[in-house]
Amino acid sequence: MPSESTMNLARYENLSLKGIIIKYIHYLNVMRFDAAIIGGGAAGNMTAWLLARRGYKIVVLEKKGSIGKEVCGGLVTHRVLEMSKTEAVLNEIKGAYVYFPDGREICIGGDKTHAYVIDRQKFDSELAEKAMAEGAVYKLKFAVKKISDNRIEGKEDIKFDYLIGADGALSKVAKQFDMGDIGYINAVQGEAKIHADENFVRVYINKSIAPGFFSWIIPDGEKARIGLGSSEKGLKKKIDDFAKMLKAEIKNVKGGIIPVGMRKFFRDNVALIGDAAGQVKATSGGGIY
Repeated sequence: MPSESTMNLARYENLSLKGIIIKYIHYLNVMRFDAAIIGGGAAGNMTAWLLARRGYKIVVLEKKGSIGKEVCGGLVTHRVLEMSKTEAVLNEIKGAYVYFPDGREICIGGDKTHAYVIDRQKFDSELAEKAMAEGAVYKLKFAVKKISDNRIEGKEDIKFDYLIGADGALSKVAKQFDMGDIGYINAVQGEAKIHADENFVRVYINKSIAPGFFSWIIPDGEKARIGLGSSEKGLKKKIDDFAKMLKAEIKNVKGGIIPVGMRKFFRDNVALIGDAAGQVKATSGGGIY
């Protein structure tokens, strides 16, 4: 088997001197990092912050033009506040009402604050700012074209020692490195002003509205996040039906997917985190706990 140096020389043997010089300059200009993180969501940003503050050279590659535009219920525990030191809290949740198709309802908690509702865009942006303050490099509008030989090709080339896939439930990193398949729940969420106890989440178990999953109301202070998940298609009609049931006008409706099951977390120098790995709460599908 030829050595790495022999293979590198083979790349240049048919080039002119000018071509060799151009290739060599390009090689020198390739940015090198201890770890490259693909995806600038909560998991990617938190990992970037934790690694950067330990002195590692980190780059985060995000395909979108900004950080923090995720579809998310934004319901987290006190652990998240302690770890992230976030200032993005909008509301405190003391408990939940769960409603069943036969009219029964139960109340869970109510004795103290059990969870918090966060502004997801602000939360993600905070984490990214913390990571950058520790030296992490962020590259937005970065479309990954190819990954091979510890090298990412895009609008510029990135060399890495370790690769971290934080690129969501439909992870391209997971697919390329054959880290397993998972299932999905389709989800949709919007906003509405409704009359409800602002310190209680409402969960509806009703297969006519959300077959295979459930629907929810999460108060965030001035309004509420209203959404549902389903194992079936046709979520636009389902959210409309849910709105009629609540006698509410839902605005800013957006869709997403919730991973079901778990992938292999790592292989060689490649790791998956967050939704890419299927690391969500088994009860609710929430990805931030």
